[in-house]
Amino acid sequence: MLLKEVMKKVISVPGEMPVEVAARVMEEHNVSSLPVERDGEIVGIITERDIVRRVVARQKNAQLTAVEDIMTPDLVTLDSAVDIIVANDVMLRYRIRRVLVTEKNRIVGIVSMRDVSRYLRFVVGQKMLRSREGEFVENVY
Repeated sequence: MLLKEVMKKVISVPGEMPVEVAARVMEEHNVSSLPVERDGEIVGIITERDIVRRVVARQKNAQLTAVEDIMTPDLVTLDSAVDIIVANDVMLRYRIRRVLVTEKNRIVGIVSMRDVSRYLRFVVGQKMLRSREGEFVENVY
């Protein structure tokens, strides 16, 4: 399965947005991360974890702290035609929970480790079901 088949729509926020507002955007859209924009380009990503560790735990004011001040600037992107198994390997290698998905060098979506896990769970379940039906299964995925 390709990333373009499992990716979700990406919702981005401007870097100057206060963290408090970004948290509300996350809540409103039921997402745990938001790519951060500056001059029309994605320059980082902010996650719920960033908010907890870099704002709440340090007792910073979420109304006065800009998203770009706590974002993670190092982005990992993969083309939408990449197989989900490759994305899983990349996320494990870089110890990240999400990758931004691109088409023609433009960000078009996001895939999380949860999305990958759901797919792998489905594949493993299908293989186990076929195995129980007497079909030999050589590889799990």
